[in-house]
Amino acid sequence: MKRRRIAKWADLVDRVRVPRDNPWRRNIRIADITFRTDGLGYAVSFVGDVWSVAGLAGELKEVRWRRFASGLHQPPSMGSVNESVGLLDTLGNTALHELLVPFF
Repeated sequence: MKRRRIAKWADLVDRVRVPRDNPWRRNIRIADITFRTDGLGYAVSFVGDVWSVAGLAGELKEVRWRRFASGLHQPPSMGSVNESVGLLDTLGNTALHELLVPFF
């Protein structure tokens, strides 16, 4: 994971690897990313998987991915309001609620 400045006027860009070796053998192509107020990130893939991503603050030494939803139909975007995550797919709007289970 490298940090690299792309221009004098631009923000810092972080490169984070997606979990290519995962139990579901899913090819993860990220469609959108959103963040809760506590810093936990969520990523939705083009094939309809939603991943919660922890460890994105600081030096990115321990980035942890967990798939917590799947089966959505081509979701192009998602957003976070308060601590809830919502997304839009071809079937309409969906609100997702992650159970209060410790992250790893």
